[in-house]
Amino acid sequence: MQLTPYNQDIINRAIKAASIVDPIVFCGMFNDGHDFLYANLVKQIATIKSDFVPVFLDLSACSTGKQTLDVLRTATIEHLKQKIPDSAGYDDLKILYRNICTNKTIILVLYTGQAAIVDKDLLLFISRLRDLKRFSFSYIWLACARIVFSLHQHTNAIEYEELLTKLFLQHIHPLMPRDENNAMIIINNNENRYGKLTSATKQVVLQLSGGHPGLIKTLVQQASEKPGWKTADLNDERLSSKINGILDDLPDSYKKTLFAKSYTVNNPITKSLILYGYLKKSGTSYFPFTPLLDEYYTKIKIIPNVNMLVLSSIQRKVIDYLETHAGVIIAKDVLAKIIWGETWQDKYSDWAIDQFISTFRDKLPIVRKSAKLITKKGEGYIYIP
Repeated sequence: MQLTPYNQDIINRAIKAASIVDPIVFCGMFNDGHDFLYANLVKQIATIKSDFVPVFLDLSACSTGKQTLDVLRTATIEHLKQKIPDSAGYDDLKILYRNICTNKTIILVLYTGQAAIVDKDLLLFISRLRDLKRFSFSYIWLACARIVFSLHQHTNAIEYEELLTKLFLQHIHPLMPRDENNAMIIINNNENRYGKLTSATKQVVLQLSGGHPGLIKTLVQQASEKPGWKTADLNDERLSSKINGILDDLPDSYKKTLFAKSYTVNNPITKSLILYGYLKKSGTSYFPFTPLLDEYYTKIKIIPNVNMLVLSSIQRKVIDYLETHAGVIIAKDVLAKIIWGETWQDKYSDWAIDQFISTFRDKLPIVRKSAKLITKKGEGYIYIP
């Protein structure tokens, strides 16, 4: 696949930041091509001068602190050529990294996928090393904007918010929907993979996608599969799941602002929506970056409860299950299977369930005013409609 000039510029900026030992963070919308960008960054970062040692951390599949620590241990063994016992914790690794940074510069290259929360112990590890070895330890971080907006959605400890502000927000560079030239390269890349499109069809894909790489891919798939295709099929799960993911990143107040149709540019929420590419300017006015967001929102509003949009796709699955099992004790592991599917045993922890339930309870009154989710200690939960 041809690398777009936009992606190459991002990689160049990442390498430049690493060369002067400055942290840099790139974050964008759900399914915005972070994985492709990370893969190409890994390939090119070898061009950094030889006294830099990159340590690649793909944390996209990590949902627990233990998994995160395991990835860090494995990466340390592979890239720093160190022998580390399985029992090594963050304090042990901090001492090891600090010693290596006496003679070499270490650059962590982190990819956190679509995660909304990053393990606090990892953030503390990075923060302390930056404090101790500012001129020989740094990081490049690729992430989803969900991390930024998650600070508005759940009750984090003050220490976590301070760490995220210090390590993430102060070094952030938003990844934007691509302009026409870059988007057309992505369309051509996908056309080569899925099937030939006419010039007119490519223009439709360009207009509907708003330059979002994930939406481009699915729209090209739809167009190549259906002769005469002229508009997006929102009933296609491949497309609806991506649009839903883009909206899931946003807190409720941001969604309301996004669909308000009238924007006050001095409003902090509006500023954030512009900064991260959800709103784009056309002439003197602002609009959602793709018309598919409005179409999807209109479709969702057809659902009897118009407030269901405040729930994520997983939260909707949970409430659907709860409403068909009202008044019955539902064990935590049953909920875990709904939340995480086949991988629930790898991702399950009491902490993770408690975090999910806490956020879910905050939203429950919005969609079901009189409903309650009651905890039965040692047994699970009971849903009362």
